Amino acid sequence: MVEWFKHVKEMSFRNVAVILALVAIAIPGYIAYRLATDNKFASIFFSTYSEHEIPATDCFMRIASVSGAIEDYRVSRPFAYSGQDRWVISVETPHAPNATQSVALCNLLGEVVAYARDRSKKSPNFPGGNTPMFPEIIPIQ
Repeated sequence: MVEWFKHVKEMSFRNVAVILALVAIAIPGYIAYRLATDNKFASIFFSTYSEHEIPATDCFMRIASVSGAIEDYRVSRPFAYSGQDRWVISVETPHAPNATQSVALCNLLGEVVAYARDRSKKSPNFPGGNTPMFPEIIPIQ
């Protein structure tokens, strides 16, 4: 330990300036390298967004995250178009649904749209239970 300090003490101003210049170049270079090669590191600084079709359905999945936040997954189903506007209904979840779950959520969104268009139909139930999404009497909370 004492010898290391002795070598540092004997350094000239020029040696210190060169070492500081190398460090000043190396740190931004390393950060740029990490941003270019490590998606998890880059997600801390950048927002991400992607949209993918769900095969064999008219639904799509949106995957988005905002600057370091966890990704949100949305299964969306378009139900109306007006000019360039596309009206959609979505289910958002913090976990990535697999292909079977995506198709099931898409079908459920189709039932919600059908119910909204024709109120004489039976209300769809929430997944995994018998609780209707649109009860006839909405309880006051």
